[in-house]
Amino acid sequence: MASDTIIFSAAFGNNIKLVELSAPSGGGSGYFVMINSYYQGTVFKRNGQWTGNFNPKAEIYTADIAEIGNRIDCGL
Repeated sequence: MASDTIIFSAAFGNNIKLVELSAPSGGGSGYFVMINSYYQGTVFKRNGQWTGNFNPKAEIYTADIAEIGNRIDCGL
């Protein structure tokens, strides 16, 4: 089972930012995505596939969802 919080650094263009993935307290599905302490949205697994629901100005792209989901699955 994956950890409740996963923290790692990631490149965003020429910048390195801190990414935090955390499960909601009290249960529930999905993980909150924070980049440099700013809420970006959530990722969750539906029918075996990771999907996301992000703020309009989020720094996350569709291609990033699979990588985020992989880190959650592996507990990285």
